[in-house]
Amino acid sequence: MLADGIGLEVAGPALAEALGRIFLARPLHALVAESNDDQLWSLADELRHDYGMTTTTLDLRTWSPGDRLEAGPRPEIVITTDSNAREARAIAEQLGVDVFEVAMCPDLFAEVERLLATDHVYFVVSDRDMVDKVRRALPGRAARSRLHVLVLNEDDVTIIPEHAPVYLTRLTRTRPLPAFLRHRGMAESRVFSTQSARALMEIVVSRGMSVAPPPRRARIAAPRARRVRA
Repeated sequence: MLADGIGLEVAGPALAEALGRIFLARPLHALVAESNDDQLWSLADELRHDYGMTTTTLDLRTWSPGDRLEAGPRPEIVITTDSNAREARAIAEQLGVDVFEVAMCPDLFAEVERLLATDHVYFVVSDRDMVDKVRRALPGRAARSRLHVLVLNEDDVTIIPEHAPVYLTRLTRTRPLPAFLRHRGMAESRVFSTQSARALMEIVVSRGMSVAPPPRRARIAAPRARRVRA
């Protein structure tokens, strides 16, 4: 990014100052469109904290084609995952904005697949509609027999063995948990894949640069050499 700025004749310090303005000035407003509470929460949470966006969430289970969105800030982009891309594209077309499909935590699922080869793995989610999404993300034979997806406050989470690997969604972690689950859970530093994170940051920066472009470095003509007689 710094090299790109210099290529556009924007000095490094000016680019750094401009990036600061991008995140402190009027933020990009995103509409998060999903069909379960867990992903509505996690997508919006990461967009706010990592990309400085403001967000509105839309539960697609309550939406039908042609529905008008509730009054509020006008979204400038629609964010979703591949399983809800068709609905999100329809909403984005209605709004006249772009849609961005996020790829979700591939590193986490790769680690879960590795563990499933030998262990039973437990997911604790907050929304019943998240159960099928987790299972679709881990479709192998081992997952069918060793993957257990439980819904907090609906399923019996006390069946989780003491030393079994456990993953708690971000939304689940915000809710009152049984004591034995409070300090458990596989680490998840980010929800979005590296590729999605990079593309989202480019969108934020490009939009910010168009709103408040950094000053270009002035061109200074090199002085002509003068012949001096001794």
